[in-house]
Amino acid sequence: MPKVAPDPPPAALCENARILARVGSHIILACEVMPLVDQVMEENKDKYPASVLEEQRELLIGKLLDQRIEMKLIFCDAQRSLPPEAITGIEKQL
Repeated sequence: MPKVAPDPPPAALCENARILARVGSHIILACEVMPLVDQVMEENKDKYPASVLEEQRELLIGKLLDQRIEMKLIFCDAQRSLPPEAITGIEKQL
């Protein structure tokens, strides 16, 4: 029986793998931010007129991305200043 090529991945999977930011050698992927964005937008979709939903979505993405960048910056600083054994514990907690 010949092997069948797998279906291409759904567009959402590719979108979630999109790099939103780089902090040192670390990257922040869309999948780290977008699930919360989608959840908040769904919970609040009736509170905003359709004309401003996309603007609110972009603002929320920016805010959550800024928070994620700040966390990565703190982690990078910790990597430089803490002993390696302490970093392992922090990585597990994150």
